[in-house]
Amino acid sequence: MTHANTTFTVFLIKGLAVDADFFGDAKKYLIQMLDKGMYPNAATYTAVLEGFGRQEDKKAEEEGKESLEVMMLRGSFLDFVLFSVMDSEC
Repeated sequence: MTHANTTFTVFLIKGLAVDADFFGDAKKYLIQMLDKGMYPNAATYTAVLEGFGRQEDKKAEEEGKESLEVMMLRGSFLDFVLFSVMDSEC
């Protein structure tokens, strides 16, 4: 993981995803990260999936499932934490 990936994950995405008011920004930065050719790790996806779970509406649930599908298509792995989030939130 590069410093840029770490910055996106730790400071932007994880920090923004925990607050419902800023969750949209977390999604935006995840998309930017992907557009720049960066590869989010399990912690990045976990933060976003947890954010989807906190939204507690059907649209967020569907977006969360779509994000999980994208993650799997990109070859990301399911670690224990991510699988737990997926199982309980989505």
